[in-house]
Amino acid sequence: MKTAGPVTAETRSSLYSGLADFYRPPTWEMITKGMDRFLRGHAEMLFHPSIPPAFAGLMARLEKETYEKDLGEFQSEYERLFFDPPRGESVAPPFASFYLRETITLYPSKQLESCWRRIDKAVPGPNEPMQETIEGELRFLGLLCENQAKARKEGSPEVENCLKREQFKFLADHLTQWIEAFARRLGSGSRLAFYQLLSHATYNFVSSDSRRLQEHLKR
Repeated sequence: MKTAGPVTAETRSSLYSGLADFYRPPTWEMITKGMDRFLRGHAEMLFHPSIPPAFAGLMARLEKETYEKDLGEFQSEYERLFFDPPRGESVAPPFASFYLRETITLYPSKQLESCWRRIDKAVPGPNEPMQETIEGELRFLGLLCENQAKARKEGSPEVENCLKREQFKFLADHLTQWIEAFARRLGSGSRLAFYQLLSHATYNFVSSDSRRLQEHLKR
């Protein structure tokens, strides 16, 4: 298992985007290779400050599941967890509004829009709200980190700092307000180690990254 490297914007972008990928409908490649490689390669970052005792057991269960179950069983679990309206409510709805009990339409702030335009990045228009799903919000953070890395390489500290502030604001004011409840429902409600591991990794990384950004911005 690799040790944690520097917490760069590139690393954070990769982790946010990687987590988002696992909230898409499962594929056999994702199940048999993707999750294992992702978690083992970034365990210290995803589970900072310490890898939970249950990690090894869940990884062993995941390996067993890949031999004993077929793709259809993973796809059925995906539907049951996230999109199962026949019973009235899915196990772990992936929508922010479910946990915050309000209608949410997420648009970039004026400050963020200004930053994006300076680095020639298209921003969502008034009729293109950000997805309020867990996948969409993780991808949004991945994009902010990617653009932060680009600004640093181009020697644009003002843009870089703007993007750091936007990341923390989004995490502190929004995503961390519902991620714990979502992860708790996903972890306790899943029948598969695959989604139990995903719930732990998502919650731990989002929480620790928010704290890390907060400490950085205090300097």
